[in-house]
Amino acid sequence: KSTVLASQSDYLLAHCQMPVLNPSDLQELRDIGIHGLAMSRFAGNWTGLICLTDLMDSSGIVDLELPTVVMPPDDYRGDALNRMQKLSTRTTLEPLVKDVRLPRVWDYARANGSDKFAFGSPNARVGFVTTGKAYQDLRQVLAIAGDDVANDVAVYKVGMPWPLDVEELAKF
Repeated sequence: KSTVLASQSDYLLAHCQMPVLNPSDLQELRDIGIHGLAMSRFAGNWTGLICLTDLMDSSGIVDLELPTVVMPPDDYRGDALNRMQKLSTRTTLEPLVKDVRLPRVWDYARANGSDKFAFGSPNARVGFVTTGKAYQDLRQVLAIAGDDVANDVAVYKVGMPWPLDVEELAKF
């Protein structure tokens, strides 16, 4: 444990313009960790990973086969993408982050299906957008509710809550 006090780093990571990945189970923790490294190299950003106690203190079986990593087309021609920005001011870094790095984060996330329609009917009356452990909790609630309720809902699973890909979410 890093602290005995409850804490949440999501807002700090977003403030630092770091993509945040939120796994829902142990298999996803492993797979998203690999994608986080690949995304970091492709986009030139550090990448944050949400680690909840319920997930980190659990045990289970994971498939050790490496997940498929799809690299999007790379049309960036600058030299500052993965170079350490020493003694740069915020005004120097901000255009690089907002105009180059974050769009590359979205390109990587789209190419690898970070956010996706998880299950349900395309004609559902109710839709849920969820991320991380809340996704597993929602699946459990829907399993308890039974098929009558589950058939009337659609679920969209967000793997990268920041920066949220609103274009993909709008398709839901």
